[in-house]
This record gives sequence, C-alpha cells and structure tokens, in this order.
Amino acid sequence: MWRCCVDVVKFVLFFCNLIACLGFLAVGGLVVYALFNGEDTFIGKHIEPSLSTSNPTALLFTFIIIALVLLAFFSILTCLGCCGTAVKSSCMIGCFIVIEFVMFGGSVGGMIYLHYNYSYPVMNVTQEGLAKSLHLYGDDSEIMTALWDWLIGFAKCCKIGQDDWTFWEVAKLPDSYKVPKVCCIPPDLECMYEPRPDNTFSGDCVSFVLPIVTILFYGIPSILLLS
Repeated sequence: MWRCCVDVVKFVLFFCNLIACLGFLAVGGLVVYALFNGEDTFIGKHIEPSLSTSNPTALLFTFIIIALVLLAFFSILTCLGCCGTAVKSSCMIGCFIVIEFVMFGGSVGGMIYLHYNYSYPVMNVTQEGLAKSLHLYGDDSEIMTALWDWLIGFAKCCKIGQDDWTFWEVAKLPDSYKVPKVCCIPPDLECMYEPRPDNTFSGDCVSFVLPIVTILFYGIPSILLLS
C-alpha cells in the first residue's frame, strides 16, 4: 500500500512538471517569435533589440528580456522536477525541492509583509497596481494599452475603485480626452470628452481583477507547499 502511494505521488509530480515545463517552453517560443516578428503579432511593430534611450521600443524589449529570463528559470525548475522523478536522481530532486523552498519562503515573507502594511493587502495592491499602470497607457506601451482595452471591453469597466474617472489623467490620451474611446457605451462614441454614467462604463475594474489576483496571491504559495 505504501509503495503504491509513493508511485502515485511520483507520477503526479512527473506529470505536473512535464506539463508545466512544456507550457513554459511554448510561451518562451511565442515571446521569441514576438521579439523577431513583432509586426506580425498584436504588438504591431518591429522591436529593436536595444536598451538605448533613443529606441522607442526599449521598454518592450526590456519586458521581453525579463519574461525570457523568468520563463527560462521556471523551465529549468520544472525540468529538474520532471527528469529527477523520471530517472530517480536524488540530486535533481534535491535541487528542485531546495529552489521551491526558497520560493515558498519568499512568497510567505511577501504575504506577511503585505498583511502587516495593509488592512486589505490583495485589494490595496490590485488597486495601486492598476492605477500605476495607467501612465503606460497610450504611446508608451502597446502591450499595456492592448491589455487595458481588452479589460475595459470585456468587463465593461472604466473606473478604478469608487472614484471618478480622474485616474485617466496620467494616461497618454489625445488632447481633450478624459477617458479612452473604448470606455464609451454604444451607440454614444463621444464620451471621451465628457464622461458621464449614462454614456461611459462605470464598472470598477478592481472588482473584476481582484478574484484573479487573490487566487494567484494565495494559490502560488499553496501549490509550492503542496509540491
């Protein structure tokens, strides 16, 4: 009976890490494709591989490099868990466990820090993160603009919290625009000049994003502990 339980645990560990490793490699491949063929993706422009201040796509290139580093790290981590279980290598499994313990400790430490500094840490972090991302809306980041446009169109929201649409003042909007055009409720397409509750989406974007952030906030440490 004990032997059977051990085999089941090994199979689950092998299968989960195999799927995760293939997933990270697939996403990494898509990121590399976007790096060299950005004009054929939703980015819509060629990404110049340079961090020079004169490069208009330097911010996008920075995000891609960070994404590739993280994807490579998680690919190696899941590969250690997958291959170590398959070949019964105590060294590979030991490295896998040590790395996960470090990540688990860091995530728990972050949770404790946020709970100590905020009364409602997940909501506060979500609201602050959305508010700070607005300054990238417009010409600064095509990715952030596309994400916000998708969020507004899907969730029918254009506010952050219960305040008015004043958060959009930091965004790179056309002259005299107070909100993006995507915030308008059809058939009215002129709300960006004078947004009102009857012509502009008044939903709170925080309410839509909050459940996703909560799952990640508490789910990732739980998965690490279980693994």
